[in-house]
Amino acid sequence: MEDSGGTLNGLIDAVDTFAAATDGDDAWLRAVALVEDEDANALNMVECMADGTPVWFRSSMSEAWLKDYFDQTFQQIDPLLLGACRGGRVLRMTDGRIDGITGDTAPERAMSDQIVRWDYRIIDFCAYTAPEPGSFKAISIARAADAPAPDRRAQLRAAVIAAAIGPPETRDSPGATPMMDPALSTRERDVLRYLAAGHRNDAIAFRMKIAEVTVRAHAAQARRKLGAATREQAIALAIRSGQLRL
Repeated sequence: MEDSGGTLNGLIDAVDTFAAATDGDDAWLRAVALVEDEDANALNMVECMADGTPVWFRSSMSEAWLKDYFDQTFQQIDPLLLGACRGGRVLRMTDGRIDGITGDTAPERAMSDQIVRWDYRIIDFCAYTAPEPGSFKAISIARAADAPAPDRRAQLRAAVIAAAIGPPETRDSPGATPMMDPALSTRERDVLRYLAAGHRNDAIAFRMKIAEVTVRAHAAQARRKLGAATREQAIALAIRSGQLRL
């Protein structure tokens, strides 16, 4: 049976820690210190659209690993995000895999191998409803070695941390990921704005006085920067991140 007194005191301590934070960046650093005190080796926070596409992503994982994660679009096959899209709210990933979710494709094997190589062997994940309809906010805590599954106390503590942490305020904020860099160019924003208005590639090319192939290139580059699988996702993510106003 869990120690209810200890659980409550731990939650009060966590709340007090974040109440003393001077800003969002300070809150993030305090959150990382909290999880590291419990033998974790990384903290992640993410807000996703209903289909699992990240809107923002904050992490204390290795910068090199995060660059690989986004460069190889692992967010599109991440079993934690896929599980949350299927309604999972408390998940555990072991060696980059979750039974019943992870398949055996080459990208999935590559993601699993790289997570093991970076020593993020166990990742516990909790998801919560976000303000935008259908979207969710989630916290994940990584460890190099096996540990008991999160009990009620750990889940409540994770909820306190998740409530205290928001997106990075700038690209230089602690925990900012390669997902925030680089920003969309003026041309890329213009192409997305025309696409959002319902214009076809040829009409956009005429309006912008560029070749149609260049329109397609700008749209593809915008999708790559935003980590979006489709043009529709790119438009939604650009709006949510404040880079596009219609």
